[in-house]
Amino acid sequence: MKLFSYLLILFALIEINYSYTIQLDSADVIIKEKIEDYVFWPNGGLSFGDIDNDGRTDMTVDLHYGDPTLSEARIYILWGNLVDSNYIIVNNYPYISNIEYWSAMGWNEGVKLYDINNDGYDDLIYSFPINGPTPYISTICIKYGKPRILWPIVEHVTTMTNADVVIKGVFEGLSEGTSLILCDCDDSIGQELVSGSEVGTPEIVPYTGHASIINFDTVPDSGVTYIDSIAFCTLFGQMTRRGRPYPDTFVFFGNDMTNLGDLNNDGIEEFSSNAISWRVWLPIFYDPYGDTLSLISFWTPMNFIIWGRPRSLWNAYNRTIINPTTDSLLTLIYTFWQGQIAAGDIDSDGRRDLIISDFAIFIYSMYYSGWTWVAERDTPKIYIIFGGPGVDSLKGGIFLAKDIANLVIKSRFACDGTGTRTTVGDFNGDGIDDFAVQSTNKQDPGVIYVFFGNRERNFPRYIQNAPLKIVDDDTIHFGDTSFDSLFAISFLSMKDLNNDGIDELIAYNIHEFSYYSNLRGEVNKLIDIGYIFVNKHLSVELLDYHDSTLGSSETLRFKINYKYPLKLSSIKVSINRDTFTIHSPRLEYISTDSILILLPDSAWDSTRGYWICIQNITDTIGTPPDSLPLCFGFNGATSAVNQPPKPHTLSLVCYPNPFNAEVRIKLRMPDAGDAKIDIYDISGKLIDHIHKSKLTAGWHELVWRPEVSVPSGVYLLKVSAGDEAVVRKVVLVR
Repeated sequence: MKLFSYLLILFALIEINYSYTIQLDSADVIIKEKIEDYVFWPNGGLSFGDIDNDGRTDMTVDLHYGDPTLSEARIYILWGNLVDSNYIIVNNYPYISNIEYWSAMGWNEGVKLYDINNDGYDDLIYSFPINGPTPYISTICIKYGKPRILWPIVEHVTTMTNADVVIKGVFEGLSEGTSLILCDCDDSIGQELVSGSEVGTPEIVPYTGHASIINFDTVPDSGVTYIDSIAFCTLFGQMTRRGRPYPDTFVFFGNDMTNLGDLNNDGIEEFSSNAISWRVWLPIFYDPYGDTLSLISFWTPMNFIIWGRPRSLWNAYNRTIINPTTDSLLTLIYTFWQGQIAAGDIDSDGRRDLIISDFAIFIYSMYYSGWTWVAERDTPKIYIIFGGPGVDSLKGGIFLAKDIANLVIKSRFACDGTGTRTTVGDFNGDGIDDFAVQSTNKQDPGVIYVFFGNRERNFPRYIQNAPLKIVDDDTIHFGDTSFDSLFAISFLSMKDLNNDGIDELIAYNIHEFSYYSNLRGEVNKLIDIGYIFVNKHLSVELLDYHDSTLGSSETLRFKINYKYPLKLSSIKVSINRDTFTIHSPRLEYISTDSILILLPDSAWDSTRGYWICIQNITDTIGTPPDSLPLCFGFNGATSAVNQPPKPHTLSLVCYPNPFNAEVRIKLRMPDAGDAKIDIYDISGKLIDHIHKSKLTAGWHELVWRPEVSVPSGVYLLKVSAGDEAVVRKVVLVR
């Protein structure tokens, strides 16, 4: 009996692992750097746009080199044929260079691309969050986009020269543009520029942080201006008090910001910013969480959601210290270690979900005397908060991430640096957002973990069990506390680089500093600094297809072309109205040639028309073909009786109906596009709405989960797509 109990516990702890693993160096495109007299390493985030107005997506890369005697930063412009070859050498592309002071050009997330002057060319926005003693040394600069031929191979810039527009910062030190984001955060048309800073302004003490919001309409066409004169709102952080943290005491607000999109479907976007609430140096037995023994100071990472609002409300908060206890459009979420917030619709219900990574940073050996037992005792975690009407209840609140998360995915290893970067996009092209997190290879070879969105909200318990795991095991040195062989992914993004409707996964690496020092002098040597993983839709072709007549005993063969292995359980093939799966004796799959064979169970009837369709097929990561079903007609099959129905009009089914907690809306889109669902009560009052963008033609399933304040009764669901609208009645029973 005791053995049986142990087995039950063991089975409860086992998680079925469907992970597919690939090597980092198997990337479709590897981005390389040719060493000059010294080595540059990735320093800032990735930015995308069309700088030369050729209809293709360009990408900027920020590289940096610095030592006690020399410092240089470069922003390379990689033109939009990024996935046309197996490798890219950044030295072959134009770049702007800065060598003044200890150059911090584009530091962190300080580069963005956006068409400010509406001429069709995306413009280059880059910052100089420079640490220097001179007031207004920090600037944000703008260079207007132009045809590719007009960009010189190298252009030297400074904080004040060779830019079309210069925006001066408001205080000395690490200031404007430590983090730049584009965000439609008010009720005006178009994006705003949000500039984050690690320090404050002359009105308050330094090192508290601030964020300034700028409407591009107020930016002059040329010349020099001050951010004070064009920002319609600047939010301040505040220096901490001694002792335990207070909601209004924090530092480094504005250091790391993210556009979260429209969380509550009100047409205005939200953004997040990290901060830290300092704790003083503490006695050996002080423990902020219950059982920690340490000699170091603690801090409490703070993650703010700044909710979008009308311009008039932004103006009302201008030049004020943010405080979640008084600002009803501010949310504070605490994480244990360090936090970062991203957002996307990972369950395809038309609502953006919050993805909060709580990562424990690896610590160098010199700090192990104070940090070893503390930092190595806990693991990074990913907290997921699913979107819905109740998301507005987060406004004006203070929460612990662990208390409000609907789902937690944790690392198997403590202090492995997983989750310092999170990105969201549609990597498998199924119309549902996916997300990826980066890591180091300190305890596990995985350096990128990709999780695929799904309507069932089915995600693994452990980060290392991600459906797609990208590993690097060349530089691993397990237990190496000096980290001289440590390898990490430093920046991560998803973006559709080739306009095929599927986002590529783009990553940049970083090594321990000695790695770069040891390469100095190896002129012209190529080193890998980045990777692009390109996914593609499945394609199906009918082999031996000479005419549309079936021989009495003819066997049909379909060639399946795929990037990732085929998921056999997904295969559904129909002959007129009959459907078959891979378990049917009529279907065989030859994996060595990736050929699907359809066998006749009896002679084909030459007087009867046949429609043979691939109704469903995906690979192991959920990538479908461009469109389904894929149908082939034989023996003159043209009648609507034999042909599978093809959507020509918008239609939907709601189930269960009546419903209690949620109603599922199965929607058939006649064409690709956006869908909007408005929910009204019986009096015609708008109760809720759901918006889903970039839906493909065919069937989709959305979910309405009314908040608890919505009473029982009859509700009308109006679904709009293109020029069509359909209304259905549903009944809510509490």
